[in-house]
Amino acid sequence: MIAGRTCPIDYHLIDEDFVEIKLNDQPMLVVGGLYGNRFALDELKAIQKSLSAKMILNGDIHWFDKDYEDFLYVEEKISDDLKIVGNVECELRRNDDIGAGCGCAYPTFASDASVERSNQIHKELKTMFVAHKDLKAFLKDRPKAFIIENFGLRFLVIHGDEKSVAGWDNDKSRLADEDRQRELKAFYQKKNIDAVLCTHTCSQVILEWEGHVLINNGASGMNSVKGAGNGLYTKVSKEKSAGAIYSKEIAGVYVELMPLHYDKAPMVEWFDQLWTKDSPAAISYRNRILNGVSDDLLIIKSK
Repeated sequence: MIAGRTCPIDYHLIDEDFVEIKLNDQPMLVVGGLYGNRFALDELKAIQKSLSAKMILNGDIHWFDKDYEDFLYVEEKISDDLKIVGNVECELRRNDDIGAGCGCAYPTFASDASVERSNQIHKELKTMFVAHKDLKAFLKDRPKAFIIENFGLRFLVIHGDEKSVAGWDNDKSRLADEDRQRELKAFYQKKNIDAVLCTHTCSQVILEWEGHVLINNGASGMNSVKGAGNGLYTKVSKEKSAGAIYSKEIAGVYVELMPLHYDKAPMVEWFDQLWTKDSPAAISYRNRILNGVSDDLLIIKSK
């Protein structure tokens, strides 16, 4: 086991892990990688209320929120929402340390230094989590994946990929591969899936083909666009959104990648209070929070 690199066996997804849920034609907001950002969450809650939407959080809900009150604020705010675990939550709720570190299962293109920083971030978060035993109940029975039937379509909501909570096969480097595209299409057919909504890789990407789409939102809780923007989330509804970064219509339903707008200044102040400028979180993420990512949204069109 290599901390932060090796994917734990119990992350692997089997048929029983895909919890089926039926919604009654209700708009959905799918939030991937909130990272404990209460400011992003407050804005998402306002959007949810305005649309009478169902919110689904697909893992790594926590990351920067190593303060007990911040962690508790997030969990209490999402108490009525649908939630699955990401690797962050899997390793928080694990009783015995198996040496997985952050559980991110980083591929080889991630530097050893960045992997070690992620391990240190998770260690600080878990130290707080273990010290407050009331927090464990929030994560104890949280599932790994959803198949949601809504608007006559079937949506797979996962954290990493369809094989593992921390799988990287929905990263842009893999989705461009034709063999991977064939593998995904076979899975869509097997499970009768119309759209996959995932996160985990911190890098936004879309794969589409006729009548189907996969959206990896990158992250909701930190900047996932070029420049001084904020995070991204996925919206599903019968109404097309004027502000969508990407929109795919499937049988009269719009599956859209949306920008999340909130006041960044208090978020940065909060982050700086928790994570000093020489901390692993600041070294890994502060520049991205302020200045965004270097790459444009990649939209891969498969035949």
